[in-house]
Amino acid sequence: MKNFWKKQIAVAALGFTTSLIATSSAQAENYLTHANYAEKLITFVQATNNVYDSNPTIVTWAGVNGATIYQNRSTCSPFVTRTIKTAYSISDTTYKNWFGSSSPSSSEYHDAILAQNHFLRVSTPEGIQRGDLISVKYLPCANKDSTGHMMIAMSSAVKRSVDTAPIIAGTEQYEITIADSSSSSHQASDANGKTYTDTRGEGSGAGMGTLRLYKDKQTGQIAGYTWTVSSSSVFYATDSCRVIAVGRLQ
Repeated sequence: MKNFWKKQIAVAALGFTTSLIATSSAQAENYLTHANYAEKLITFVQATNNVYDSNPTIVTWAGVNGATIYQNRSTCSPFVTRTIKTAYSISDTTYKNWFGSSSPSSSEYHDAILAQNHFLRVSTPEGIQRGDLISVKYLPCANKDSTGHMMIAMSSAVKRSVDTAPIIAGTEQYEITIADSSSSSHQASDANGKTYTDTRGEGSGAGMGTLRLYKDKQTGQIAGYTWTVSSSSVFYATDSCRVIAVGRLQ
């Protein structure tokens, strides 16, 4: 499996832009090509071509696979899937062999991470690296129509200099830059008035923003998350109806 990723990363680097070739070559062993692709799309897609929607799902990079423009028309999981498939030239058949679906849902990604099926599970905030996948699975008690949410880590998780509300006893807070395709952005100000911007502003579609993670002080493991750093953002623990897991492609 590792040999497959090394081969696919080399092919992807040769087929993409000069700026990404240098980055991907230096970071190939860490499997970061898909994060570079996500950032490239988010950087260059025009607002009119960046839509949170599906049927059909369209995620393209100018100059790749015959596309002439950067375009996103996707929801969360398909955005992640299309980015990974494009970055490493992975076929629908191969993806289905790995995950049981050519386009896994958020819950299917989450289950694959827990089973360490083509993933190495990352249990601590400090262990997260750029390119790791962050999956939130909505359990039936969440009463949601979707199965969850998918994100790509675009940075390491950094311990916050000051924890802000909601403060959860026995935890400490981290912040991490993520990429996703969502109906709402992660832009917000925390309880101390510090603003965390999102490339979408307060809009939707594909973009990069800040997710807040909580670490259990005793175990050191991820204890939960909030969608933004806002004091009104709801904290979801790992034993709640919205469970989070982080995995690294293997």
